Amino acid sequence: MIKNKYIKMILVLVFIFSFMKVDTSYANISESLNFKNITIEDGLSQSTVESIYQDSRGYIWIGTNDGLNRYNGYEFKHYKHDKYDENSIANNYIVDIIEDKNGYIWVSTIGGLSKINPDTDKVKNYYSKEDSGNLYNNNLWQILCTKDNKIIASTVDGLNLYDEKNDKFVRVLENELPSQYIYSVKDDLYGNIWVGTDNGLIELNKDLEIIKRYEDTIGNSEVYNIYI
Repeated sequence: MIKNKYIKMILVLVFIFSFMKVDTSYANISESLNFKNITIEDGLSQSTVESIYQDSRGYIWIGTNDGLNRYNGYEFKHYKHDKYDENSIANNYIVDIIEDKNGYIWVSTIGGLSKINPDTDKVKNYYSKEDSGNLYNNNLWQILCTKDNKIIASTVDGLNLYDEKNDKFVRVLENELPSQYIYSVKDDLYGNIWVGTDNGLIELNKDLEIIKRYEDTIGNSEVYNIYI
């Protein structure tokens, strides 16, 4: 019995030291990395960055507290809200940025959701009014493009699924989630969708049916982000 415990201890120590050795090798690699800071002086619209996304064309999209920026490695193109311009984004406080399978860029803000066509720069905004997108709430958090190109938007009051045929959103799982205040939504390698709320974590299948509630493992915790 004592011998078995001793062997297990040795194996654990070997694993730990092996892990430390791997970390050291990565540390040596990182010494050769060079970083360049991008600031307002370089053209960034604002210095508080909430989201960064690289699209399929190679552009870097940077969401700040005061506008959206598209960076090509040399210069910025700015997208800002203008109440007199229908082709401007919904709000300047950017929360999340994604790209769908058709190449459209989706941008969530605290005042609506924007869809940008990078080829034409045409902007379509979605709000909580029925005739303006039918979102259940304008204050959004994360957005997700699933493997089968579903667009799911999380808000402070409900989960919204994009109806491409009618070009509007519909609310889903209104009475089934532990909370309608939804921070995060991600999909995994199997296509299952994970939803983080202010009252726990939920796993859904690709048809948005509940697989499991994780209330017994992580409790009624606020789940701000999910990493797959």
